[in-house]
Amino acid sequence: MFFNKRYAVLSAALIVGVPSFLGVLSTRAAQIPKQVLPLTKAIKGTKGTIPFNGSMWISPTSVLVLDRGGKGFSEVNTRTGQSTQRGLTGNEIPGNFGTCVSPDGKWVIWQSMTASHQPAWKLASIRSKRTSQFPRRAFAGAGVRVSWLPNSSGWVEAQNDMSDTNLRIYHVNSPKFRDIKVTSLSSLNNINVLKNGDFVLVGGFGLPQEFVRVTPSAKPKITNFSISCPVKLGSTTEIEISPRGDRILWDFQKSGGNSVTETLWFSTLDGKKFRQFVPPVDKYRLSLTYLHWTPDGKAVCGWNNYGLVKLPAP
Repeated sequence: MFFNKRYAVLSAALIVGVPSFLGVLSTRAAQIPKQVLPLTKAIKGTKGTIPFNGSMWISPTSVLVLDRGGKGFSEVNTRTGQSTQRGLTGNEIPGNFGTCVSPDGKWVIWQSMTASHQPAWKLASIRSKRTSQFPRRAFAGAGVRVSWLPNSSGWVEAQNDMSDTNLRIYHVNSPKFRDIKVTSLSSLNNINVLKNGDFVLVGGFGLPQEFVRVTPSAKPKITNFSISCPVKLGSTTEIEISPRGDRILWDFQKSGGNSVTETLWFSTLDGKKFRQFVPPVDKYRLSLTYLHWTPDGKAVCGWNNYGLVKLPAP
């Protein structure tokens, strides 16, 4: 989704009320296709473009990226590398925080300002000239996290205010919105929306790592759980939950002397099992950022100096 490296050292999972326990590590690394190691093989046409921290997939064969020249969006064909300009923004230049493509590939949102300089979300149709603005709670720049609802009917904004995390649910075809307050999360690093409509909030630094699952029913159901990972894996920088809600992608960094190595791992949502996905690599050669799942949950993506890298999920 996504992007500052910002997450904490982690560990095995548990629902509130059950004592935490150490996750069981699997020593069997996932089989990685040779063509994606050492992860320098990027999708054609994405080098030199600007990534953003939300999903960018319009279809299984095309992504939406920000032009480095500040001209707005371009659609890139992932098979041919051909780039097509998308005039969605007028004179406005979107930033890479809070920009996100809907799961059906029809809409894109980004942080904007109204004519009176009030914070807003800008909604644009990727295939037509339709645009709309929606008022936001407050301007927090990179501190705002956003994710689309699974049916592409709207999106949810998450913002941490001191001791509370406030959620606002927006709808594409209506100016109305709904607010939900989560008082059990002291800080916020990410939000993922599962296919069943539940929200999973990723908390801040600490051991064990905090998560909150929110079922946005008429009377919201809020469930806390935490995950504790063996310290030897290093510190986490990004955490992304799969669209089906059955797996978590972890990005670990570990310092040693003058070098930093990076590994990617998967775990189950309850944190009982960890499985290595990408072996240790030199962070300054790889430096994957803006990690996110594809909408179908079959692959994960990240950016390095070569462009957008797509990795089949095991």
